[in-house]
Amino acid sequence: MTATTDPTTYTDEEQLRRTDLALKLVEEAQQLMLDACQQICPVNGGVREWTKLAMLYDRIHAAWYDVERVRGRVASRIKRARSLPAKG
Repeated sequence: MTATTDPTTYTDEEQLRRTDLALKLVEEAQQLMLDACQQICPVNGGVREWTKLAMLYDRIHAAWYDVERVRGRVASRIKRARSLPAKG
């Protein structure tokens, strides 16, 4: 997957909105993986698949922290910009 838009064209506020949405979607993906794990767990012969799903869940969970770091950087830029004295 490649990025299709230039992030410099978005305001910091739009970037923050987008990272918030990304976090929400990653959280939904985590829940879906957890649900899949719970469904395959009791199935005879499903241990290997449960292990694979659990590993994917862990990777998705780690990605949440990556996106949260990006969100934090954007939020910090907004906070710094708002604390600067007005020009003029």
